[in-house]
Amino acid sequence: MTANNEAQYQYTLTTFFDVLGFRDIVANRDAEFINSVLRKLRREATPDDELEKMYEISTIAFSDSVVRSVHLFSKTNLEFPTGLLYHELFNLVWLQGLLIYEDGIFLRGALTAGELYIADGIVFGQALVDAYEMETNRACYPRILVDQSLVKLLSQFPKLLGAHHHQLEDEIKYLNDLTRIDFDGERFIDYLSWSIDDLADFIDLLDKHFRCVAKNAKEHSAEPRVLAKYHWAASYHNAVVSDCPREWFEEFECSPEEFILADKDVPGLSSWPHSAPGKAGAGPRKIAPNALDDAKPK
Repeated sequence: MTANNEAQYQYTLTTFFDVLGFRDIVANRDAEFINSVLRKLRREATPDDELEKMYEISTIAFSDSVVRSVHLFSKTNLEFPTGLLYHELFNLVWLQGLLIYEDGIFLRGALTAGELYIADGIVFGQALVDAYEMETNRACYPRILVDQSLVKLLSQFPKLLGAHHHQLEDEIKYLNDLTRIDFDGERFIDYLSWSIDDLADFIDLLDKHFRCVAKNAKEHSAEPRVLAKYHWAASYHNAVVSDCPREWFEEFECSPEEFILADKDVPGLSSWPHSAPGKAGAGPRKIAPNALDDAKPK
């Protein structure tokens, strides 16, 4: 709102996400569990009051859906940019990892940039339309997509989306670290790597993710459309495991093979065309260091 209460759009980073398979969760879990998960989802998606005010961050939650926006032209970001894109990506990495680790809940959604109006519980604008359409028509699996247009926006306005003390190459590295490119060319949040700096937490998260994927796949083995979502999750999981040095696992007296999902864990996984870890083009792959060269300003 402006000073005269006229509604105006803001140019924002906008994320829309929801809980994968929420209808099934409602049908099979008690109200206490669902209430706990949704409250956690809302709490973790909402910044503290100081950050919310400084960076004009807005969050609206309805049932299992959340819309979060960050005003790119806030006074604070223009005067002292600290890396809005990095922080949004990291928050989404953290949120996905947390919900899987603590509740076995998967998210699906999309992050984009564009015009948005959000105030007093009302939200609309092209950014929300774009994020919703990406989530509905392109995400398909338990992944949060990152709009490719953000790469171009970052290259054109590095001090708007990045930090004042970073070069564009620094911001690209952070983007590389927090995202992957999938078999269909979509960029998505690499949520399994959120605890990579702490190997104990990383191994725990891999173990929990292994169990959650296998459990859901077996429960939906007779539903091909739903099973495909867990084939994807297994493919992503196996690709992450295959990327890790063997010594990481040996430090905890285990092997990477123990963490690889197979048909016995996820029915029909071998027939999923992108499930073979470690082969070129199979499963999600980490962004190559030079993959964003074409996005750099000439």
